[in-house]
Amino acid sequence: MVTETTSQILSDDELAAPELTTYFYISGWDFDPGKCTLTIGLEPSEIWKQKHKHLLDRRDVPNTSWNLGKQKQRKYSVSEAVDEVLDLIWPKRKEIIRFSRDNSFNVGVTCSITIYDDRPVYDLSLKTIKRLADLGCEFSLDIFDYSTGDE
Repeated sequence: MVTETTSQILSDDELAAPELTTYFYISGWDFDPGKCTLTIGLEPSEIWKQKHKHLLDRRDVPNTSWNLGKQKQRKYSVSEAVDEVLDLIWPKRKEIIRFSRDNSFNVGVTCSITIYDDRPVYDLSLKTIKRLADLGCEFSLDIFDYSTGDE
């Protein structure tokens, strides 16, 4: 049996596109992610817990995070990637807002971009910005550039 590798499945254009990992999070200090899931009515794609000993006692840094998102998508638009994640949570926005406010939790969206060849458009549409603001979201963008710079 012959199996195709990723490079055989993706076209050259798709291989050149950057990888975007985007997720929405609710973070706080020692909260129960199961209660978050039950209250909001959505399943997380990941639960994160702080493991660095030097940060475990810092109450100003969240040590638990409930995350829902998409990993390693080949895309050229940051706004498109963020919108896809916001689309996942948008029907539950009232529950998210209530839960995060009642418990003083942080909410946000993080987009990590890994560049091997082409760069994305670093954009956020007005619609995207409004939805982030409606949720009271923080937004962060991480860029990891592994391109050769031969452009």
